[in-house]
Amino acid sequence: MRAADLGAAAALLLRDRPLRSLTWASAVGQFGIGALPVVCVLLAARYASPWAAGGLMTAMALGSLAGSLVYAWRPWGVRRPERTVAVMLLVTGVPLAAVAAVPGIAPALGCFALAGCCTGPLFAALLAGRDRYAPETARTQVFTLGASLKSTFAAGGAALAGACQTAGPVRLVLAVAGCQALAAALGAVLLGAPASRFRAVLLGGPTGRFRTAVLGRPASRSRTAPFSGPASRSRDG
Repeated sequence: MRAADLGAAAALLLRDRPLRSLTWASAVGQFGIGALPVVCVLLAARYASPWAAGGLMTAMALGSLAGSLVYAWRPWGVRRPERTVAVMLLVTGVPLAAVAAVPGIAPALGCFALAGCCTGPLFAALLAGRDRYAPETARTQVFTLGASLKSTFAAGGAALAGACQTAGPVRLVLAVAGCQALAAALGAVLLGAPASRFRAVLLGGPTGRFRTAVLGRPASRSRTAPFSGPASRSRDG
């Protein structure tokens, strides 16, 4: 993978409205999700249930599995996966915010499971969007950069939560929920914002290959064609 190819893909993530909405909204949302392991440890102490440190994350993972299975069975929003991602980010924050008000571990487990039910379709729609909107010449790089950004943001969220753990689990879990709402709003803004502000940077590429990779889009890949799933490609989100 050459540096020029990565540069072209990075520019694409700034220029293409659906791709930049998918990429940066999911990354900001992952910033909050990355903080959850720290939050779960603090919640376990709050509920005086040591097992809850892992139990809450397990509940969320099981919810994510259930949500993914439902989405695979009855997918929705497949024509505009970027909108599905924004909606799921917003909905994910609702049960997480409710954790701050629930009185015990049992309802907290339910809240985490409900949040997980939203992250499953979110991840599936994210993969669908990358597969649909990335041109053949830059698809591998788009998947790679997208996964790297999510991992980086998640690590940043975990580090910040660790540094701010004295704020307590209630404030931190509300911050995680707020991060999902912020990510959804960012996705909506980036989806509607004009790309003219990026034009000078993108069209200043030194080679024709750069422009082809960023601007080219095979005619056979319609933005409104039903998604068949990136089965043969990377599954790393």
